[in-house]
Amino acid sequence: MVPGSKRLKRTDRFPLVGSCPYEIIESLGQELIVTSRGEALAVNISSKGMLLLMDQPPALKQELRVQVPTPLAMVKTPTRAEVRWTRKIHMDRDESRYFVGVRFLVRRDAAWREGRIEYRV
Repeated sequence: MVPGSKRLKRTDRFPLVGSCPYEIIESLGQELIVTSRGEALAVNISSKGMLLLMDQPPALKQELRVQVPTPLAMVKTPTRAEVRWTRKIHMDRDESRYFVGVRFLVRRDAAWREGRIEYRV
């Protein structure tokens, strides 16, 4: 990379098309609160994050709990992620969707590990 350039470091991405349920999470001290739920479409994945297609754009730096699609329906993989960027795309004259790039987060607090999340949806 050229010094001073704005070029982003890219990681290998793999196609991953499937339904991706998500929850918007707010942190209040040690508590994690789910404020809303939705369904996105996963487009691709890397070791560091995912590309989602969503109806509405979450705020930048918003934390999400996403269920990464897997080949087996019985396998659930809840993963914490942070919104890094959004881009509006026009589907037709009256309809828009949003590409949303998320980065996976490593969370070490007890509430996350033990699944103790309060739901206020």
